[in-house]
Amino acid sequence: MPEPNEAFRSALDWSARAAQAVQEVRARQLELKDGFASLAVAESRRQEALAARNVVGEDKMREGFAQQLV
Repeated sequence: MPEPNEAFRSALDWSARAAQAVQEVRARQLELKDGFASLAVAESRRQEALAARNVVGEDKMREGFAQQLV
């Protein structure tokens, strides 16, 4: 079996680097997906809390108007 030449070694090195880069990209992609999911959950909770406060505030406001009318 002949010894691998410089072009073969270069291609093998490039292939290994490309495989490593793909693994890094996939790891970062998973991190971003988890981060976006966490942000979406936090935002939905924030909006639900705001909506709940607005409803409570509206009820209190209505009670105040009702008392003024009576």
